Amino acid sequence: MEDRSQPNARGASEPGPSGPVRALVVDDNPINRRVLRLMLRRLGCVIEDAMDGATAIEKVTERRFDLVFMDCEMPMMDGFEATRRIRRLAPPHNEVLVVATTAYVTHDDERRCYAAGMTGFLPKPLDRKALGEWMRARVPGFVERSQQFPCM
Repeated sequence: MEDRSQPNARGASEPGPSGPVRALVVDDNPINRRVLRLMLRRLGCVIEDAMDGATAIEKVTERRFDLVFMDCEMPMMDGFEATRRIRRLAPPHNEVLVVATTAYVTHDDERRCYAAGMTGFLPKPLDRKALGEWMRARVPGFVERSQQFPCM
């Protein structure tokens, strides 16, 4: 799938994150949350998680995140609606990169994600190498842990 998000999507003039990348993992499936948390932790990220869209909005409102990995299909509030609501928040909360993580991988699914305001699209199952490459290309200041500490 083509990813239409731009490198350094938050803007070239904006500095990268100070310290590790802060990511929010939003998925109703605890196994999916755990797997993505482990991959992100190995990449050197600080992770929080949420099991639904409403909780994700609360967390984005309360804290600064560099990335939100958003499952698209969840009960109560799906990732599409959660993303639309995040985009209506006041800056800087509405500027967070929201990445769709979904098993639905058709071009129509991808277009639906971008139409909701998501800035990236990663099909499940996720691959740590591809995830790291995506983050290096699009997250300002991201340095993979293995590049920070080559002996780890």
